[in-house]
Amino acid sequence: MTANLASRLDRAVDGDEEREALQRMLDLARRVEALMPRFLPSHQLNPLIETEDDIADGRGTSERTMLCHDGLSLDNILVSDTGILTGVIDWQCVSCVPLHEACQFPAFLRQAYDRFAEPMIPRYFIDADGPPYKAYFRDLQRWEMTRLRQLYVEEMMRLAPGFVDVWRDERSAGLRDYEAAVQNCDNEFTVEMVEEWVQAMEGGRDPARLPKRLHEALEG
Repeated sequence: MTANLASRLDRAVDGDEEREALQRMLDLARRVEALMPRFLPSHQLNPLIETEDDIADGRGTSERTMLCHDGLSLDNILVSDTGILTGVIDWQCVSCVPLHEACQFPAFLRQAYDRFAEPMIPRYFIDADGPPYKAYFRDLQRWEMTRLRQLYVEEMMRLAPGFVDVWRDERSAGLRDYEAAVQNCDNEFTVEMVEEWVQAMEGGRDPARLPKRLHEALEG
């Protein structure tokens, strides 16, 4: 990433706003890279003492992985007329990812902030005879999504409690934060949020003690 940003910076015109933005993102990407040892300490597989069974059982130092569909949306989940799941499509680009990436909400259930109270229509009327203000439908969707997220966690606790253990694990959450920083440090719309997180990490802050996890804050 830093090489790509540096190449784009070399081609940018001096004094141009794009050049300033690229320099900012390049500086941020280097700071994110410098944080890597904190979140991803280097481990070397020793084939003489570490077997595939050790990795699978969590006894080894190598990260376990699992097949994960990271693009689940309302467009690629098929259900019958009676609401029965019949299939999931768009598997052509999926890969095996570390458990901390696989054990989290699917893409269509991710949002930055939950809403636990149902929005009441009278509060959203523009006037007595008019339709509800559009903010009502936004808040209604957020409330419905929150209920679905709660149901999802309850079902995963019943069917795959190990999934929930990984999702709630502080180290796993920290790795998701770092992945979010890597993926968003060259995005002009999220660079400020990533800068704030990086500054907190450089200052020795605990990511779990921040007002919001970075990967969650970037979800909506």
